[in-house]
Amino acid sequence: MARTPLAPLFNRIIDEDRVILVRVVLSELIQGTKSNQDRHELQETLIALPYLEMTPHSWLLTGEMGTALRGRVLPLASQI
Repeated sequence: MARTPLAPLFNRIIDEDRVILVRVVLSELIQGTKSNQDRHELQETLIALPYLEMTPHSWLLTGEMGTALRGRVLPLASQI
């Protein structure tokens, strides 16, 4: 997988247990991979992270935020 200048920061916050994913973001990240090898490596990394399940209330708040941001291009996964 290609390394970016932010890789050390990502590694640090993962090691410090400061990362929580929601499943829709997991899907977006996997979808963005460019090769089978990158996808496999990312899956191995992300599957070990803690997940936060979205509640109906969380989805309502996400919808309200999307309404407030109307006119700006912001994918759903970024709003969560």
